[in-house]
Amino acid sequence: MGDTYVEYMVKRVTPFYLLLAKVALIVIEVLIVLLGLLFANPFILIIATALGFGVYFLVRRWDLEYEYIYQNGELVIDKIMSKAARKTVYRTDLQAMELMFKGRNHEDARAYQNYKVKDFTTRAHEDRIYTLVLGGGTKILFEPNEEMIDAIRMLAPRKVKMN
Repeated sequence: MGDTYVEYMVKRVTPFYLLLAKVALIVIEVLIVLLGLLFANPFILIIATALGFGVYFLVRRWDLEYEYIYQNGELVIDKIMSKAARKTVYRTDLQAMELMFKGRNHEDARAYQNYKVKDFTTRAHEDRIYTLVLGGGTKILFEPNEEMIDAIRMLAPRKVKMN
């Protein structure tokens, strides 16, 4: 039996409130720098520099992508921040999968309503979302491509609901 390997990456849409926060933080930073220059106070400029670094690293974390990697029955979800820092946020063996269905709700999933939900979606395309119900009380929301759906369906055809 050959190895199955599928990877797919999605970019999370930055919410409007984070865009507003980014603009507000930059405006505040500029005002603090101008205050430091106006009063020729080195202490204010040091604070402005430290805040500038903090704002830079904070804003970088808001640019998110998720990469879904399926390999031989294992699903790994990585979070990529600002196209630079990668962190594995979830790893599971799909042998523990109880059900996978399109959307957030399904008639077969009523028994799983109290499960903890982990959202790894773009938050923009409701029609592309799939829910993966795992043993242990976890539901994973993600947006796989057709190739990944087919690979998971080959692993457990009775557990994957397409409608």
